[in-house]
Amino acid sequence: MDRKETTTASSPYRKVICICGLLMVFINMGMLSTAFSVYFPYLREMRGFSNTQVSLLTTIRYVSSLFVMAVSDRYYRAMGIKKGVAVTFLNSFCAYLMYAFASAHFMYHIASLMFGISYGLGAMIPASLLIRRWYPKDSGFPMGIAATGSGFAIMLLPQIVRRTVEAYGLTVSFLTVAALIAVISIPTVLLIRNDPPGQENAGAAAEKRGEGKTEEEKRKTETDAAESRADHAAVRTAAAFQTGMLILAMLMNGVVGLTASQAKSMLYRTTNHEMAVISIVFSLGGGILILSKILFGKMTDILGAKTTTVLFLAVLTFSFFLMTLTQDAPDAFLYVTETLYNIGAPVCTVGISILAADFSTQATFPRVLKNCQVSYTFGGLMSSIMPGAIADLTGSYIPAFRLIVGCGLVFIASVLLLYRSKDAEGSAGAAKKA
Repeated sequence: MDRKETTTASSPYRKVICICGLLMVFINMGMLSTAFSVYFPYLREMRGFSNTQVSLLTTIRYVSSLFVMAVSDRYYRAMGIKKGVAVTFLNSFCAYLMYAFASAHFMYHIASLMFGISYGLGAMIPASLLIRRWYPKDSGFPMGIAATGSGFAIMLLPQIVRRTVEAYGLTVSFLTVAALIAVISIPTVLLIRNDPPGQENAGAAAEKRGEGKTEEEKRKTETDAAESRADHAAVRTAAAFQTGMLILAMLMNGVVGLTASQAKSMLYRTTNHEMAVISIVFSLGGGILILSKILFGKMTDILGAKTTTVLFLAVLTFSFFLMTLTQDAPDAFLYVTETLYNIGAPVCTVGISILAADFSTQATFPRVLKNCQVSYTFGGLMSSIMPGAIADLTGSYIPAFRLIVGCGLVFIASVLLLYRSKDAEGSAGAAKKA
């Protein structure tokens, strides 16, 4: 460990940075995406939305987040993490105000577009960038801590929403959440520091050096200049295959991590379960999600990304299978499905940063993370309308969740193939050195 890494590792402020990352995810992921789906049944029942119109709000959010994710690396190089996150917090606050005072469908669409901007720019991307700077070694555990922000949102928001909507209506509920965002975001921005002590602007400089550097170029710098043309061709083939598998994995992640999470509340409501039960189940699930994200990060540091990812994905996919059995099931069955879902769900959020770190260097990490996030969001975008459209055609969300089970299986297969290629490449390199 060099002197800079020693200084960073000994800095007590790293814990504050970790909490800042948690609060970024709490606001810009949890309150805008993960937990916001608790509003969907109310929008359908109190504002006259159809199932497809509810799904359209999610689609709009994904479209806008996809565009801003594509420029996230340049955004944070230009703005810095502190200023950049501050802008996303302000945008989140204004979006909730837009929801509160919306009087026509297009106003809800604008608010959803604003949600997508903050979600795309202000959640896991800046949290991951910040944590990688402050935790250059064994970053899985602190990333897991930061990602628990969405779990806290799932614990708190369903109860806040149910009580405020039932007592005062949707407008007051949206205003309450907007006020909560303002109260949390101001101290968070004040506490953010872009770089560890003695490394001011070093993180941004390293990321700038890595920008534009392809995977092939990175590998060339790490291999001997005297490699044969056949060796170069093999490296290019392996890199292309790994890139393809990583994109496929992130596309499937978008389906199981974004589309499924947004459709769960509608699935439970339309399979004859009361909102009071659903809100309690979601809140308890949020507590499990918090613990599970911490566990995911710790297991990654101990067992490695491959083993941890596959284990959590298997649990997540099984939870979707159980969700296809919720029609007229006892309320207790929802506790089982949500428990398993929240045990496996960290692979969809923390797993993105972990996989990106496993297939990049510190210099290329921002670019690889951006590409993973874009693919993830694109997968969610392409499937976002699917649950509502299928429900309008068939009268049930269950067929959509059968398709989601299949996507979970494809996700597992792509991760296994991805690491199989990486392991084979490593074995070939070791054999050559020997």
